Amino acid sequence: MFDRLRGCNPRSRHGFREFMMRGPFGHGGPFGRGGKMRGFGMFGGMDKMKGKLVSSEEMHLLILLILKSNGKSHGYEIIKSVEELTSGVYAPSPGMIYPLLSYIVELEQAVSEPDGNRKSFTITPIGEQYLEDHAKELEAVIERIKMFGERMANMKARFEEEETSEENWGRGESGAQDFEMRATFHDIRHQLRKAIFAKRRASNEEKQRVFGILRRAIDEINNGSGEV
Repeated sequence: MFDRLRGCNPRSRHGFREFMMRGPFGHGGPFGRGGKMRGFGMFGGMDKMKGKLVSSEEMHLLILLILKSNGKSHGYEIIKSVEELTSGVYAPSPGMIYPLLSYIVELEQAVSEPDGNRKSFTITPIGEQYLEDHAKELEAVIERIKMFGERMANMKARFEEEETSEENWGRGESGAQDFEMRATFHDIRHQLRKAIFAKRRASNEEKQRVFGILRRAIDEINNGSGEV
């Protein structure tokens, strides 16, 4: 990881984006190319620390549900349906979906047939019965991945908002980037967050004191120069 960060200067052009692209999440940052989440659950290296988002058995159920809901489906359509369940932040790889589809066909829970250059899959009565027998497990996994998707979508939105904010603070009146200004803004925001976090277990009296400081700072920022 540290080799990737060499020469990554937050004070240089594209510094913050460069760090996120080359940092601990690897190329593309935590959301990878196209904004998809990387490195969570069984689909990335962080499963060793955080546990699996969806097990193979649970993905088996999701595939059957999608086949039942959509009727005849291609593998790509199944991938897109899973992506929709996670608010667009995760799409399973073909390398995971197609072996599971083959397994489901072997169990006679679905049938496949040629459809041009692809194969289409259709659920069978055996597959529908399997879904019915595991309805509670399916409901639980759908709820979990929907919540995961919402949290990750919110995280992505905050990340993009902060990056835009940094770029705007670093833009001078001429429109060119002032990297010194941008780096100063980055440092101050980091120090403020660190100071607030350090007070998370303070007494109520101390927290009220901090609230007062922050409110006065906000008022001064908004009104000190006559600009809102």
